[in-house]
Amino acid sequence: MIRLYLLRHGQTACNARADVIGGRSSEIQLTALGMEQAATAGEVIRGSGLHFDRIFCSTAVRARQTLDGLGVCLDAGADAVMYSACLEELSQGDWEGRPRAEIYTPEMVGRLEHENPFFCPPNGESQHDVEMRMTHFVDREILGRYEHGKFLIVGHGVAFKCFLRGVLGSDAKMTHKLGMDNLAITRLTYSNGGGWALDWMNRPLLPSAGL
Repeated sequence: MIRLYLLRHGQTACNARADVIGGRSSEIQLTALGMEQAATAGEVIRGSGLHFDRIFCSTAVRARQTLDGLGVCLDAGADAVMYSACLEELSQGDWEGRPRAEIYTPEMVGRLEHENPFFCPPNGESQHDVEMRMTHFVDREILGRYEHGKFLIVGHGVAFKCFLRGVLGSDAKMTHKLGMDNLAITRLTYSNGGGWALDWMNRPLLPSAGL
């Protein structure tokens, strides 16, 4: 049996500004609060006794900072950590950094609802694109190599939701209805007979989290 933990990065300046489209924005760093969140989350993980057989992390700066702040690499060992651009956030292309109100007009929202998961922003990528690269990565690096174990991915909210939509077979309209907070954790279980199952989602990393 495989247990997969999905952990979204800590707060960034973009997260603190709900009026601006963030997207991939790979160079954005954590805020002071984001660093505090990561340190607290690391204490919870270590205090729970949970150990990962391997850790995977997006190459985005905010994801790397989150993983460093967790301190769990010290337990897993440097060789147990793999960084990959396949785990980066959905690219919003030319929309990144633009005001949401300017882009998400009623007409555009209607188009998004009609065309998703295949809608693609100018010079960006679609939810389907993200689902495919995330799913292929997990298939190749985890399911294709291990029959059992516990694995952590430190990454991004929309990318995780696209992955969940794909492996759980939910409707594309569900993607933006799923909660994925900063430093909240989601757990899935994979078995050869039953495939993927969602154990729980968007759980705050508190001492009572029950990992």
